[in-house]
Amino acid sequence: MEQVMFEEQLHVFLENTKKGIEMSGSEKDAFLKLVENPKEEMDVFTYCKIMYIAGMQYEKEENKNAARYCAMRILWMVECLSKKRKKAPMYLIMEDFTMEEDMKNFMNRYTDFLEDIYADINQKVFLLTAGLFAIVFLILVLFLHIEILMAFIGAFLLALFNYYFEKRRIPDMFQKNQLKAIETYVDKQLLDFDLPYRR
Repeated sequence: MEQVMFEEQLHVFLENTKKGIEMSGSEKDAFLKLVENPKEEMDVFTYCKIMYIAGMQYEKEENKNAARYCAMRILWMVECLSKKRKKAPMYLIMEDFTMEEDMKNFMNRYTDFLEDIYADINQKVFLLTAGLFAIVFLILVLFLHIEILMAFIGAFLLALFNYYFEKRRIPDMFQKNQLKAIETYVDKQLLDFDLPYRR
């Protein structure tokens, strides 16, 4: 019964958000109270709807950092669904869903900047990997007197592993650091709701 009531109330907030209706102070309090008492079995689509509603409200309040927080959390869940290597939240039911255009547009507005940052990160990782290859190759040849071909293969494999590992690790680390930096702009109730899904 409580779960049905939760879904019904959330649906009202979602429909008002789609219509572009800004919450009044009392309506926002009611929304945050709803978020404080979510349904027990939270699925990823419901989670994203909550972040979308909150993010759109923050946008209307011109709280861009809080809106970006919500958009980045939606993006994180989308990536968890599409990239199986990405660790999904333990307490969230991860089922594929079709994202509506308005939610997708909101997410993209605040996360498009990540593509340029990731491209820059990949370039730096590549340069660091090339440097690592050169250093390891020289050490193997000049100091350990390994044959050139064997040294090349060993240095190349080490550099390749480093590139693969860092390319996967750094974007996730950047997102987590970015979220940490802007979470102070987000209402405590929403942060408390989100906490179990950020671990």
